[in-house]
Amino acid sequence: MIDQLLQDLRSNNVRIWAKEGRLHFDAPKDAMTPEVLALLRGNKEGLLRRLEEGTGQRPAVWEEMPGGEREPGGGVRLKRLTAATDGLVVFVLPPAGAGPSLFHTWAADAPEGVEVVVVHAPGREDRIDEPPYRRVAPLADAIAAAVDAYGDRPFVVLGHSAGALIAHQVLMRVRSGRARLLVTAASTPPDRVVGDIAAMSDDDLLAAMAAWGGTPDQVLEDPLSRGEFLPCLRADLEVVESCARAEGDIEPVDVPVLALVGAEDTFAPLSESLRWARWSTAGFQAYVVPGGHFFPATEGAEILALIRRHVDGPVPGGI
Repeated sequence: MIDQLLQDLRSNNVRIWAKEGRLHFDAPKDAMTPEVLALLRGNKEGLLRRLEEGTGQRPAVWEEMPGGEREPGGGVRLKRLTAATDGLVVFVLPPAGAGPSLFHTWAADAPEGVEVVVVHAPGREDRIDEPPYRRVAPLADAIAAAVDAYGDRPFVVLGHSAGALIAHQVLMRVRSGRARLLVTAASTPPDRVVGDIAAMSDDDLLAAMAAWGGTPDQVLEDPLSRGEFLPCLRADLEVVESCARAEGDIEPVDVPVLALVGAEDTFAPLSESLRWARWSTAGFQAYVVPGGHFFPATEGAEILALIRRHVDGPVPGGI
């Protein structure tokens, strides 16, 4: 029964693993139905025993990722979703509280010759028991070191929401001249960061997550799930607050900025996202993309096509 349950979970892209006597899981939004959560709770002990025996440790959604995971040191790992022997590398930084699985569909969305690599920081998914970063400086140092060590190919750094603030700091640190573009998705710049979000009560933070979208209601309402992701989310929000800059305190990067805005995103609307223009000395363009605050999870094909068009410089179109 447990083996069949594991097979059914994987067929629905539910990631499940055991670590230090605890059951962990993650999945795309539409997979976390009340029935799935009930199955996880009702079969917790049997799943733990089976997973600890070594069966099912690698979720199917990850098994097709060529190259697997690389850990260059400094506390961050790199999940390679697509492989290319040469050409452009797109490094992706997830939003607060999220990990590489948010972008699992990008493995099929990437155009030929584009390698997509997602930063996997401690504190989330199968690294949930590792202490997360709480300040941007050491996190950006570690990511920049990983990017510098990855190879000698041209690259783009894309950050989703909080990830864009970190991406900006990464590009302030990379040593190579191979950077081609900073892509800010669903994000406002550092001088628009508001503080004290990390200090919210659990109830207020859960209400904020519900308003942001991207997290299934069933997960927000499940005590096991909340206990898994809230500590990491709070730590990530502390990272965000450490990115804050005063009005007029601008640290521009010397690569173009491409700002992507969700058409229905009320948290990073076009009027705010356009303020990223002051954060580059090399040019700026913006595009409106279908969706809300979590549009990068579903619009990978359009995003990667836009990146490929702009990597060699501005092109007609956009804002």
